[in-house]
Amino acid sequence: MVVLNAQDVKTVGNMARMMASMRLAFEADVNGLAIIPERIHLQLPDRAGVGLIMPAFVARLRDLPSTFATKFFSVMHGNVERGIPAFQGATVLLDSETGVCKAVIDAAALTALRTGASCGVATDLFSRPDSEVLAVFGAGPQAMSSLEAILTIRSIKRVYVLGRHATRIQRALSQIAPQVKLIVALPDEMVWAADIVLTATNATSPLFDASALRLGTHISALGSFQPGMQELPEEAVAKARVFVDNRAAARTCGDLTIPLEHGLIDDAHLVGLVGDVLTGVHPGRRSSDEITIYKSIGNAIQDAVAAQTVFLDSLRAGIGQSVEW
Repeated sequence: MVVLNAQDVKTVGNMARMMASMRLAFEADVNGLAIIPERIHLQLPDRAGVGLIMPAFVARLRDLPSTFATKFFSVMHGNVERGIPAFQGATVLLDSETGVCKAVIDAAALTALRTGASCGVATDLFSRPDSEVLAVFGAGPQAMSSLEAILTIRSIKRVYVLGRHATRIQRALSQIAPQVKLIVALPDEMVWAADIVLTATNATSPLFDASALRLGTHISALGSFQPGMQELPEEAVAKARVFVDNRAAARTCGDLTIPLEHGLIDDAHLVGLVGDVLTGVHPGRRSSDEITIYKSIGNAIQDAVAAQTVFLDSLRAGIGQSVEW
């Protein structure tokens, strides 16, 4: 068995390869090549945090063998004061024939990598090809990974951020895209200027006003995964074509449950899954002035395929700690 810590995942993780794997994961979801029970959601006492368990089986996908994996993770609200990340957990990869444990992988690093790669695939499908301006809300691992992915698939020239996030994002840009100009602005100014809006926060109320959203904008919203979390204004969701990465999204995240409860949208407002676009069931962007939203809450298929990808890459690179099991 191999143990891969966060640094191991960052060392072997390759955004282009992971984006290719996430395309396969999106397609597997709609092609009947995966088994994913609904995630187990555990609210801890005194609302100290939340624990989630996400199992999946995925059939063989091109160069990836069949995959059997489960992610165990928690979001602990008091960890910031403790000086450690709120997101903690592990992804366990088992042999799909014998059940033997093949790897235990740091779930935070792996989730950040696959979230960014999935965001890159979706943003490539839904944003205008000529998009040059990106607004980023958030500066955590998932925002950084998604920033890298978007810079991979679009010729971004300017990135708008909030003042409190400027230092971290400038540091990231200096390493991966030093030619990109960073601009600090207020939320509505960021959105008004943007062709693509990326949100990856723990917000419980909208990050910007819907009136700031221009025609033709694409939003990749990654942060809200519980009913009490909300990054997007209801009116913005109502006037956009919405795609999701998980059929449970409409019942799970505040970005969709709140406008549903208020009658601004109905179930039919959700166009479909990203995999539906990749397989030709639904068109992606239909015009240059259409507003599109990719709402991600995470998908166990993505976690499983990401775990298999990183595990195989670690074996080729000779990275990780081998443990007798």
